[in-house]
Amino acid sequence: MLVEKYFKAYLTFRDIRITKTHDMELLLDMCIKLDKDFSFLDQKKIARLTFYAVEVRYPDDFYLPSIEEVKESIKIAKEVRELVKRKIRI
Repeated sequence: MLVEKYFKAYLTFRDIRITKTHDMELLLDMCIKLDKDFSFLDQKKIARLTFYAVEVRYPDDFYLPSIEEVKESIKIAKEVRELVKRKIRI
């Protein structure tokens, strides 16, 4: 999941060690503690992405997200990417 990787990249950039996790809410909270600009991201929507990071990646049953879910996830990923890029100046 790209959002997970963006959060982990930012945390690594800030010299924060990250335990193995796919919990988007936890990662976002860690980022917010370092920089309040992350609090402007929609926390509820990002928390829901954990489902895609875990359940869809390691499915017992096949799950096909709707077009709306995919579009919303892409939108969130772009928002997170742009924020992280600004913060680490890539």
